[in-house]
Amino acid sequence: MSNLYQITIIVCTYNPDYSKLISTLRSIVLQQNVNMQIVIADDGSKYSYKDEIAKFFLSYPGVKYEFSNNNTNVGTVNNIYNAILKAKGEYTYVISPGDYFFSENTLAGIYGFSVKNQIEIAFGKSQYYRRNCNNIELIKQMNPSSPEIYNKRWLSKQMKALAYCTTQGIVGACFFRKTETFREYLEIIKNMSKYDEDNASTYIHLLLYDKSVYFYNEYVVWYEFGSGISTSENNSFLKILEDDCNRVLSYINAKKKQQLIPFVLLKEKRDRIINYPLLCARYYIVKKIGNRMTYTDYLTSTTTFFDEITK
Repeated sequence: MSNLYQITIIVCTYNPDYSKLISTLRSIVLQQNVNMQIVIADDGSKYSYKDEIAKFFLSYPGVKYEFSNNNTNVGTVNNIYNAILKAKGEYTYVISPGDYFFSENTLAGIYGFSVKNQIEIAFGKSQYYRRNCNNIELIKQMNPSSPEIYNKRWLSKQMKALAYCTTQGIVGACFFRKTETFREYLEIIKNMSKYDEDNASTYIHLLLYDKSVYFYNEYVVWYEFGSGISTSENNSFLKILEDDCNRVLSYINAKKKQQLIPFVLLKEKRDRIINYPLLCARYYIVKKIGNRMTYTDYLTSTTTFFDEITK
């Protein structure tokens, strides 16, 4: 398939906050040195702001955009899948209202990194923030807490997969994926996982196909703390996400028997030690490695780009 664009940005919306939506769109259209397509993927909102979005883009006549609107709520995975069927970019980035590209050079940077290194799935750093009344609070947290572990050549793919599955989950807003790869994974998981596309699709990549994800050592996103999967405090929703992932893991295990998946599915520490002592040892090794590489160099203030897009 030939690509008309370098990148397709899928903006996922469901009953969005209008000001956050516009700020997110502003962070996209201000990207420099990149050829992109934007797909607004609304998942059955009561009011999708379609007319307002169209009006916004009148100020940016050179930007290519289109809508992928569901009449009813189909869930995150199928919403993104429906949108990616319209994607004509070599790579795809998924973002939601309230999350913003870190700078005007974010997409050009991670695109160049991925193309140069022939990477199918990459991720960058996220700066968490939270709104407190009229103030912006920057939060010293990152998922994964030890991102550099994924670029260590001396660490095997199996150990990196173990890290991802047990200690090093990656925040979804950081992912940058080759479009045909992401489309294939969504096709596989769309009838098993309703809401979790990030972990579920990455499990396919790491565990079913034995491939790697790579760390781009630059900030790529301002991530709104508490609004997404990684920082949600809704325990019932987190259980739904866990069930989504467990179905995908069970599917992979049926296709390709391996000890890692039943090890991950076991929740009791004692059961893990008794049934999988070698994997337990590897788990503690990778956890110790991760602890030694924990990221600590967080930002202490916003940037002019953040201030410009959120004004």
